[in-house]
Amino acid sequence: LTINNCIATNVLCNGGNLIDFRTAYVANVNVTNSTFNNCAVARDFIRLDDASATFPSSTSTVLIDHCTFYGVCNSATAGRYLYTRFVTNVLTFTNNIVANTLGYFGSDAKITQPTCSMNNYFNAGGLLGGTAYPTARYDISANSTTLDPGFTKAASGDFKISNQTLID
Repeated sequence: LTINNCIATNVLCNGGNLIDFRTAYVANVNVTNSTFNNCAVARDFIRLDDASATFPSSTSTVLIDHCTFYGVCNSATAGRYLYTRFVTNVLTFTNNIVANTLGYFGSDAKITQPTCSMNNYFNAGGLLGGTAYPTARYDISANSTTLDPGFTKAASGDFKISNQTLID
């Protein structure tokens, strides 16, 4: 599954998640160069349930790179960015800007620690460990930031950033 150079706004989920595979195997989920605004507010961004008994010796790989997330998974109790319970999974979350969320990566025992690098989390403490779940996964890299991106006008969907440090 490849999602590249897309804009998704107001995709609200009720009973399902934004990208949701319950009894399937997906080898690769690549989400790149895309913007997600007010999506899966009280649900999960990606859900890959454990179908490994049907697909033994398989690995699900998830890459999320160069994306902007604004108000996505904005729930401290159900807002998981990487709810990936497929037994063998590889998770990579890099070069993203995340703003205004209470969400976190996930806390299920089957979720591997995501490889994170060069992400910015503005008002997104759950992705940095600020959750009530002792088993939650969060960004443990030494190179994340929490800078205000200075979006031009987030309320109307203009996510051009003005923070020169992030631009650089």
